[in-house]
Amino acid sequence: MISNVCLVSCRKSPLYDNCFLHAPDGQPLCTCDRKKAQWYLDKGIGDLISSDPFVVRLRFEPSGRPESSVDYYLTVKENLCVVCGKRESYIRKNIVPHEYRRHFPIQMKDHNSHDVLLLCTSCHAVSNYYDNNLKQQLAVEFSAPIGCEEGMRMLEDPIRRQVRSAARALLHASKLPVNRREELLSEIRAFYLVDDVTEETLKNASNLETR
Repeated sequence: MISNVCLVSCRKSPLYDNCFLHAPDGQPLCTCDRKKAQWYLDKGIGDLISSDPFVVRLRFEPSGRPESSVDYYLTVKENLCVVCGKRESYIRKNIVPHEYRRHFPIQMKDHNSHDVLLLCTSCHAVSNYYDNNLKQQLAVEFSAPIGCEEGMRMLEDPIRRQVRSAARALLHASKLPVNRREELLSEIRAFYLVDDVTEETLKNASNLETR
């Protein structure tokens, strides 16, 4: 049986603390992490209204207020995988890759917490596999960048990269749907020209050099 291997660092603490900031008149402004909420208290520009939930009321008029009570930044966010609901071993997933975001206008980079989601290690590995396939396609069709290193796209071997991603998904995701698992295994069989894919083959494939 293929064992799970953690190829990326899992979070050791929750991403969302779900603390609240309120305006001086008590209107909720946003949720935030505990460190940010504590900063307002330490600076003497906020007052602790509640410890559970942790609510800080600002002593100054904020530069902006939510347009409605259902504003995204007022939403309490759960620390779980947004795909399967698993509540442990999760990883931040940047929906917009860094190599694309760096080309965005400044106003689209300022507030991007809604572009970050939590995935468990299994779903993260599968997601990365399909991300890489799409990135390769966009690189070929539109010369989109791959990675943050200058010229990386020209040096990357797309086939080896795809095989490596497939192997990592198989090693890392224990509950893949049968058809998806077979799809990934087929890519590795074709690359190594073998009928059976062993755990050793997967480990070798997961460490393939792609440049």
